[in-house]
Amino acid sequence: MVDAVAPVSSRRLPLWVIIAAPTACVLTGVFVLLWFKLPTWAPAWVVEHSPWVDPIVRAVNEEEGSAHLERASELLIARGPAVIPHLIPWVQRNEYWGQKLVGSVFSHLQDDRIVEPTTVAILEWDEVMYPRHWVDALCAQDPTTVTDHILPHLVAGSLVRQALLDVAGRLPGERLIPALTVLMVQPGTWGTEDSQGRFRETAEVAAEALVNSPCPSAVIALVEAYTDGSVAIRRRVLDGIANGDWADDQTESRKLDQRLQQLLLAAMDDADQSVRCSAAQIMHLLFVSGADARLLTMSKSTDEVDPRCAIFGLHPKWHGEAATRRIVEALHDADDRVRLTAISVLRRIDQFCPTSELLDLLSSPNAEVRMAACNELYRNSDRNDPRLFPAFVKLMDDPVLDIFHRAHNAASFVAESTEMKKIVDEKFRARIMHLNPFGSDE
Repeated sequence: MVDAVAPVSSRRLPLWVIIAAPTACVLTGVFVLLWFKLPTWAPAWVVEHSPWVDPIVRAVNEEEGSAHLERASELLIARGPAVIPHLIPWVQRNEYWGQKLVGSVFSHLQDDRIVEPTTVAILEWDEVMYPRHWVDALCAQDPTTVTDHILPHLVAGSLVRQALLDVAGRLPGERLIPALTVLMVQPGTWGTEDSQGRFRETAEVAAEALVNSPCPSAVIALVEAYTDGSVAIRRRVLDGIANGDWADDQTESRKLDQRLQQLLLAAMDDADQSVRCSAAQIMHLLFVSGADARLLTMSKSTDEVDPRCAIFGLHPKWHGEAATRRIVEALHDADDRVRLTAISVLRRIDQFCPTSELLDLLSSPNAEVRMAACNELYRNSDRNDPRLFPAFVKLMDDPVLDIFHRAHNAASFVAESTEMKKIVDEKFRARIMHLNPFGSDE
């Protein structure tokens, strides 16, 4: 007799499993979708509410000139050093706004973990824009640790990044000074772009770093290099002074070291004309006791170049009313180049315009002088002065087309009545038709 086969028992999945499994898949998919897309769809919400760091950085990075950078930086800084491991991977990513956020956060946190990746980021930086965020981040860290990392890269003859030299110029620590000094006296080795996008020699930037340095030995190094150096090195030291960070502050809150002020005075008597002129031109940036008398004497020199350099160096803020009088006097100089320099310097004098002298220059035989005088009258004169309108209308007959267009703009600016505007318009149309009798007046 054959045994009956027992029926196979049915093992059905529990209802909760049947419901939970697809639900979990759906939720996982939604989470993944939101993880990648929410920073794009709702960046402001992500910045304010995300408990994770990465989506916040991506939200900031999604917008060109991100409006959320400042708020995201504030929130991440408040979380403290815990965010550093999550931000470090962004240091090496080629995402400008993300990197800028990371740099902003790092510049408010001090942690040795920040130093190495930030140094590498500066060394590998290949964008046109200056990496100010990495410079600020490094300067916020422990100076000894930063010095240990950047000192091996300040080697004469190698490609030294401008940003790395800027960091060196802001750090306390005497160990950096010998390396910066060696770089300063090296012949033309090229660095990278500065914060204005200009290519500059490593040696020149090294001199600027020494000027900015808070280390006492930096001034000694600059003075010794100037005293013992060639014309190129002397000019390099002067360029470093001219481009120092203090030059951005036109107040006396941060004065140049007294020894460097004396160096500038001595440079005005240098045997080399280019050194004398460099020193004189720097004088409009700062107060140096005794510079006013030197500049006024130099401005009346019979030399071909020195007077222009001296006039360029005059600034009424530092050199008083005598500087203003000399600048106005230079507007009558027989040398057109001196007159052009004097016109350019007028921009430094607040609420002052020698209208009579500039109106006289509108009839100069030199086109550059006429254009410069017109520009300065347009920029700074009293538009209600009754002498301006007829002078600008007359200048619209100038044979130089660029001067005609500038005179037209100036005349239109000072024309107040309908009749005056009609005169300008008719003059403009007549000149355009003369230039192109078959064309339109547009």
